[in-house]
Amino acid sequence: MVPTVLLAVGLVVRWIYRNSNLVFIQSKQFEESVKRWGGVDTEIQYLPNWAPQLFETHLKSKNANSESKIKLLFAGNLGRAQGVSYLLDAMNILKNENVVLDIYGDGSEKPLLMDKIKKLDLFDKVKLKEVLPLEQMPGLYEKYDALVVSLIDDKNLERVLPSKVQGYLASGKPILAMGSGELKRVIVESESGYVCDPEDAKSFSEIVLKFLKMSRGDRSILGSHGKNYYFNNFSRNNQINQIIQQFKKAG
Repeated sequence: MVPTVLLAVGLVVRWIYRNSNLVFIQSKQFEESVKRWGGVDTEIQYLPNWAPQLFETHLKSKNANSESKIKLLFAGNLGRAQGVSYLLDAMNILKNENVVLDIYGDGSEKPLLMDKIKKLDLFDKVKLKEVLPLEQMPGLYEKYDALVVSLIDDKNLERVLPSKVQGYLASGKPILAMGSGELKRVIVESESGYVCDPEDAKSFSEIVLKFLKMSRGDRSILGSHGKNYYFNNFSRNNQINQIIQQFKKAG
């Protein structure tokens, strides 16, 4: 029964792609899949999400981190897909380094993360904090030296870009990432920070150490790269103009 249903769905998908003037994809990792199901190169257009507009219009204040310790921030869902446990392993490796990690969020893995912090005695290195309203996030990001994003090693997750990455880029802060696929592509292409393979705590600790050795000026350059990349590739106006242009061509 299931194979029959999948075959029927596949036929419908193939018919839709072949009879569409335009197919918009939110990740470049979807392009090959769309082609396999009948999409034509000239009809496939990359159209990623943009960040909430408050990230684009936020005016910077003087809230930058003035402490001696380097402060890292992870903000968002704390589920299995995010692999935050590996970040804790990395912080354990970095126990004697001048760096701390604050985690703002909630999710199914939060109780397990709390237990792991206790087990590894990371109370001085990692703080689990509650979810904050979206409107407070741009100001929160300013208080940190770098923003952290991670995904586990999963073929399906290679195709997606966590939605918070657009907000991270727009904030003009360096990004430290653990992941592959689309996430890795964007970080490397934007030159906004450093990225290592998923589920690799040792490699993540190494990119954190690399970041620690950078001057404030060089860190700022990473953030500027990310902000410029955001406005050239993800901004709301940029994407709306692209939609209008593509509709005109299709018409």
